[in-house]
Amino acid sequence: MALVIINALVIVAMVGHFFDALKMNDPRWKLFNFVNRFAG
Repeated sequence: MALVIINALVIVAMVGHFFDALKMNDPRWKLFNFVNRFAG
């Protein structure tokens, strides 16, 4: 069970880095993050 949780965290981290890389190239992500900060 712990292995499943660890695997999920690794996948989430990888996806997070992938989206961070996209954000660097796309100015729209800055607006999305700005809105998310208020929504979240």
